[in-house]
Amino acid sequence: MRGTGRRLELASHAAGGPPVSLSDAFAQVLRRCREQAGLTPAALALRAGLSPGIVERLESGGCEPSVLVVSQLAEALGMRGHELVRLVEAAIGDRAHGTGRVARHDDAADDDPAQPRNRSESAP
Repeated sequence: MRGTGRRLELASHAAGGPPVSLSDAFAQVLRRCREQAGLTPAALALRAGLSPGIVERLESGGCEPSVLVVSQLAEALGMRGHELVRLVEAAIGDRAHGTGRVARHDDAADDDPAQPRNRSESAP
């Protein structure tokens, strides 16, 4: 939907709640992760090789990031791109189901897809 002027909306019809904006969920997660890392928007932008204005627009929900920008931000925050995406997915799910909880950077730390989720998966 890039370039159409409309934001991608993800709805939870089962929960009966309002649509959850991808850009708003990304904004909340990015802000939370940045604050946990003890960085200002300008410091995060510098680490990620982005302009401070882009980080501020992302944190306000004013734009949606490209895959490259997600990767740059994740690396600057000390995580992998898929971890940042999973935090956003969790925030969307939580907001859509009415919990109001915003995922934290720590929530993705143990979520390594290369590692088995339980002992039965690690058996030969």
